[in-house]
Amino acid sequence: MKNILLPTDFSPASKNAIQYALRLFHGTSCTFHLLSVYKAWKYTSGDLMKASADKSVYDILITESKTKLEQLIAKMENSCAGEDYTYKAISDYDVFTDSINKLIEAELIDLIIMGTDGASGTQEKLFGSHTLRVIRNVNSPLLVIPVEAKFHTLRRILLSLDYSIDLKQTTIQPLLDLIGNHSFSLEILDNIDPEISEDEIQQTEIELKQAFEIYNPSFHKVTEVPFPEAISTFVQSMKIDMNILPVRKEEFLERIFGSQLAKIIYATDIPLFILHAPEDQNDGDEDSPS
Repeated sequence: MKNILLPTDFSPASKNAIQYALRLFHGTSCTFHLLSVYKAWKYTSGDLMKASADKSVYDILITESKTKLEQLIAKMENSCAGEDYTYKAISDYDVFTDSINKLIEAELIDLIIMGTDGASGTQEKLFGSHTLRVIRNVNSPLLVIPVEAKFHTLRRILLSLDYSIDLKQTTIQPLLDLIGNHSFSLEILDNIDPEISEDEIQQTEIELKQAFEIYNPSFHKVTEVPFPEAISTFVQSMKIDMNILPVRKEEFLERIFGSQLAKIIYATDIPLFILHAPEDQNDGDEDSPS
């Protein structure tokens, strides 16, 4: 049984992501863990004055959160009658990513699915979005669903590879396990390092085709083109249904001044499947875990 985590703030974006998840796993056995993380600063003094004198702020917050989750699950059950789905509601009062990391360990979460409606450049530089915070602080596969994206049968999937990523079988296995119930063609877009040789490029192509051989992938090369622009053009021209993006941990300065990853996320209008590539090992420490 798959364990899928669905963080929600009950916004249109998060509700759309939930509907996408329900249709994506049609016909499979899943447990959906709905997580609501709340903060006291979101509530005004007037909201708190409406409660009875014997209730704490914590009681007020958790009661409202649980009620909303119960109502949401009731709608999910009604729309997915006949599916082998189980639903769990979790209300938490914690740092958003800390709460997610605890659940991943406690519930053996296979995948996080969450919605995004994008953000301005200022928001990214100063605060970051929920989506980027999860990518940067949670080491788990993540499927990002734009608010306008609607589910339809997966026909063509894009694997977008930047030359800074060392893709390994352990990185792609979560994807193969999770969406293996869909029949699709796979397109591999490789952003080639202009300094490597043609022999190395051909070897990379052979290795990737072997790793994904059951999907009979097509291989496409780009070089000296900004990666976000290359992805956007390819998605539109090839009518891609989902983009797979292995990522590495971003450096601090990239977080401050913006990054290719942020540009790709904010520009996407199709689901984006984030997989964490192993970090480079330094100082000869070959036995350290990836």
